[in-house]
Amino acid sequence: YGLSEAISEIKDMKSQIRVRDKQVESVTQEINILQMQVHDLEDENEMLRDKLGLERNVDVSRETKRYQKSRKNEVIALRSKVNHLEDNIVQLKTMNYSLRKQLAQLELNQHLTVEGLQHQGGLTLAERDRPDGGSVASPKPTSLADKDAASGNLGLAVNFKPEDWKQKYEIILEENTALRKGLQEILDAMHKLTDEGSSEFIIQSPILEDLLREMSARGIINYPYPITSFHLKVCNLEGKCAQLREDLHRIR
Repeated sequence: YGLSEAISEIKDMKSQIRVRDKQVESVTQEINILQMQVHDLEDENEMLRDKLGLERNVDVSRETKRYQKSRKNEVIALRSKVNHLEDNIVQLKTMNYSLRKQLAQLELNQHLTVEGLQHQGGLTLAERDRPDGGSVASPKPTSLADKDAASGNLGLAVNFKPEDWKQKYEIILEENTALRKGLQEILDAMHKLTDEGSSEFIIQSPILEDLLREMSARGIINYPYPITSFHLKVCNLEGKCAQLREDLHRIR
């Protein structure tokens, strides 16, 4: 399911909605005409009774009864037709609401697809800021497998629900918050150690370590050891070497 299919389906939905709107307008006009005919018949009946000097509940001759009965049956038939047309209007409005809902969902899927393509383009631009100085490798020929993968990614973007995007956004927001707290812990520890003037130190950041382990469990990064195991040991050894040099210089 691609972007072109979504656009085509949106056009079909809009065409169906226009047809339904015309049908609703036509049925409404017909109902108005029938209601006018009913009112005309009722006014004619009252006028004839006034001319004959008859009350509404007074019995009349057989021919008049037959005439009234035929008129009454005609009014009943017209009212039945009006009710039927009103039911049709309700059904058409329900169908229009369903079509508009489907159209909104298709437009949302199209919007998400465009955002996904723009996001992929943004990642391509972000690769220029790599540590290798922004060198760009020679383009490789696109294979059939790459095209299938791109098509699969496009289908995934279309089928991605707004709830999934919201959940992914909340996960990224939590990771960024944990990263900020972890970096703040490291900066606070460095400032504290700088003020104390100690040469042996170990920087610990439980929040950052928990976040890295969680990201490693989800397969986002490779984190086989704690954050303080290698780099901070090197810093510790450098501090010890500097202290030994100072002691050796004082002895001499």
